[in-house]
Amino acid sequence: MKVKNKNRSSIKTRQKIREAFAELLKEKNELSNMTVTELVKLADITRSTFYTHYDSIYDVAKDLQDETLELISIYDKDIRSINDLDKYIDRVIKNLKDNEDMYLAMQTITVPAGQRVNLDLPDGSNVWLNAGTKMQYPVSFMTGKREVILDGEAYFEVVHNEKSPFVVHTSTLDVEVLGTKFNVEAYSARKIFETSLMEGKVKVKLPHDDKNSVVLVPNQKTTLIDGRLVVSKIDDYNVYRWKEGLYCFRNKPFADIIKDLEKYYDLSIQMDKKEIAKVALTGKFRISDGLDYALRVLQNDVAFTYQRNRDNDVIHIRVVLKINEFV
Repeated sequence: MKVKNKNRSSIKTRQKIREAFAELLKEKNELSNMTVTELVKLADITRSTFYTHYDSIYDVAKDLQDETLELISIYDKDIRSINDLDKYIDRVIKNLKDNEDMYLAMQTITVPAGQRVNLDLPDGSNVWLNAGTKMQYPVSFMTGKREVILDGEAYFEVVHNEKSPFVVHTSTLDVEVLGTKFNVEAYSARKIFETSLMEGKVKVKLPHDDKNSVVLVPNQKTTLIDGRLVVSKIDDYNVYRWKEGLYCFRNKPFADIIKDLEKYYDLSIQMDKKEIAKVALTGKFRISDGLDYALRVLQNDVAFTYQRNRDNDVIHIRVVLKINEFV
């Protein structure tokens, strides 16, 4: 193979040769059926120009093969030869076949701050999406499996179908069901994962790892804590009333409440005393009543003042009492 010239003109000529090669190969099907005469005519160059860059038709093919291997090896370090490339292509094709549902035309729903969305999926299942949530799902579920991708919080009422499990993929774990009612909270940015089951049965597991899984029965929830799934009893169903436009909290740390307010009202809230973060509060308010009302509800239990910045996108909270005065 000729030594590659790096100047712009040479690169442009080589590109013309390779484009003509690809077009000619599509027509001839086999390298043995191709000639340099046909290639240079298609590329609109002279034979001498061709031989400045390549020794033969097979030289062009080898150049394209090497470049393809180099590109793919960036993503898969095991690709070192053309035989490895064949195996790689086989894996890609198998993945496409095994996950054909996920490669269909996908719908994407993104819920703005302070809002919630209710929609029906192609199989008739119903889902509520909370503020700041993004969900992707296919226009039509294929036979065998129903799959959606969730980043945020959603409440599902899934139509029962034993032959077609329903799977919710999140950034950390998968939730698999046949037909049931359940809530999934999995905001990737906050590294939160919790699934709560109201009816039916669900399996929560790591992707492609059935061994590390838990199966929930009604009135149970599982939370990812330090890399482990911890199962507990649902002690308060009011927290799932967000789909009614209510924010309910019970013995919830002040810092977590503040994070939820940031989610609902799309701004940043900063506190001057971190000690207040662990103070547990109980209460509720309607999200549509606005942030000022929500902060006034919190002021019933924690003495603080707050101030907005000039752009109205940051709120500064200043605690006016010592922590031991309201614990």
